[in-house]
Amino acid sequence: MPNNIRSVTGKTAKWCIEWYFHPEAVSRVAAMWRSWEHLRLDAATGMSVS
Repeated sequence: MPNNIRSVTGKTAKWCIEWYFHPEAVSRVAAMWRSWEHLRLDAATGMSVS
């Protein structure tokens, strides 16, 4: 198992104050941003799609 993959139970997971130094966090934020931009510009559905 690669070092950047880990199990998260939901009870102990916390974001580091310096999250931008962690590739996993950067990847998650970037994915959310790309999704936001894609849906924001979609005239048919916009942000109504979950």
